[in-house]
Amino acid sequence: MVKCSYRSRFNTWKRSREAFEVTRSLIRKALYLCPVCKTPLSLGEGHLFHIIPIKLLSTTGNCINLVSLEDNLLYSCKKCNLKQRDRIYTECLEDNLLTIWEKLMSNENGQDKSISSKDKNK
Repeated sequence: MVKCSYRSRFNTWKRSREAFEVTRSLIRKALYLCPVCKTPLSLGEGHLFHIIPIKLLSTTGNCINLVSLEDNLLYSCKKCNLKQRDRIYTECLEDNLLTIWEKLMSNENGQDKSISSKDKNK
């Protein structure tokens, strides 16, 4: 069985028309500012930023759909995206994404990698 890499799946998706529309929607929602540092951005100069990073999604097994889910993406400046690395960006972790993540984690061999509301509000 050939396992599809989450990173390659995302790289393929981000060249699609759907990704362009999602990116445009994200930058408009953020009022053309990086949601992390508030630096002005224009379409094409930022990065798609995963709230729950691909590295963590790929370790859970059943998260392939979260790679391109708009609720898990921000459009940020390059500096903020690269600075975040493989940590969950809790400042933008909305309740619906948190619920999906916790459900996936509770199904993952009894491991508890969930984020409590207390951690979310830090």
